[in-house]
Amino acid sequence: MKEFIDEAGSESISTEQLERVFANNDIRHYELTEGDVNTTIPEYVDSNPELRISLLNIDINVYEGTKTILDEFYPRVVSGGVILFDDYGKSHETTRVIDEYLSESELDIKKLVFARQSPCAIKL
Repeated sequence: MKEFIDEAGSESISTEQLERVFANNDIRHYELTEGDVNTTIPEYVDSNPELRISLLNIDINVYEGTKTILDEFYPRVVSGGVILFDDYGKSHETTRVIDEYLSESELDIKKLVFARQSPCAIKL
């Protein structure tokens, strides 16, 4: 994480900016949670045991956060669900954790027509 922040900076898009992007694109059904994904995602999953995911887009460039996302959200991806790996093959840390996770699962990475730049996995 420190290496990523040193390279990319610690600033990210604000909640207000993201809400404007959603409003401008008529995206209405979402929930934003601010904080460290290593804390907020496990808390969210614990608070929402009924959570089911059909499309999981992973766009985080650090090992720890990507691992938390996979550990917490993958079990909630429905059969036939799609997982997009935005930084796979682009970020060493992201690629490493995804390869480790895939070696322990039944997932294979594929390129899908609708996601030309992001490799995908489909949960069977």
